[in-house]
Amino acid sequence: MGLRKRALDSTQTCTEQHGAGRPEGTLVTDPLTHRSARRALFVEVRVQDDEGVYVYKARNLSVGGMFIDSPVPAAPGTVLHIGFDLPGLGRVSCRGEVRWNTDVAAGRARHPGMGVAFVALDDTVRELIDVFTAAEQG
Repeated sequence: MGLRKRALDSTQTCTEQHGAGRPEGTLVTDPLTHRSARRALFVEVRVQDDEGVYVYKARNLSVGGMFIDSPVPAAPGTVLHIGFDLPGLGRVSCRGEVRWNTDVAAGRARHPGMGVAFVALDDTVRELIDVFTAAEQG
């Protein structure tokens, strides 16, 4: 099943695992679940799969991937083409693969979405994400 188009409200809260209540840019690390530094990131994400193009909101970002809010998350294994703006750094485009998703109806999460692992990031994109996730907060 493909994704359905829906612009999500940026005022929705994150789940605790993915940066609940943290402002954009807050460093989020959990050595048990994430291998690289993550930062909260609330920006529009353009997502394309085999069935269409959709606009959602990102929740967080690391060099390894991102969490994307989606009313109907794609199934694990789905390959997506992703585009988003890194505040102050520019536009990023890359491919990702859905690794896991949440299911609100089953009571496993407060909002639906999907964890997407980036696939074969080019050096420029990797560097931009590294700079963004490593930036100190004032």
